[in-house]
Amino acid sequence: MKTIQTKYGAMHLYDSIDELDEFTHERCADWLHFNDPNGCYFAQDQMDEFGFVADLSDMKKLILTQSEE
Repeated sequence: MKTIQTKYGAMHLYDSIDELDEFTHERCADWLHFNDPNGCYFAQDQMDEFGFVADLSDMKKLILTQSEE
């Protein structure tokens, strides 16, 4: 994990799924929303938009993908 400073505050970037072991769905959504406020990450938003909630493992993979960018 490394930390970068953005104009909105500090952000942690993750290198492996193991670093996200303690992340809940809500914590993943918070991280993803901070990184991309236009995305649909919170459970209720996903239900309203897609009719289902993404799996926690998919949310973690998305964090890793966005951390690489």
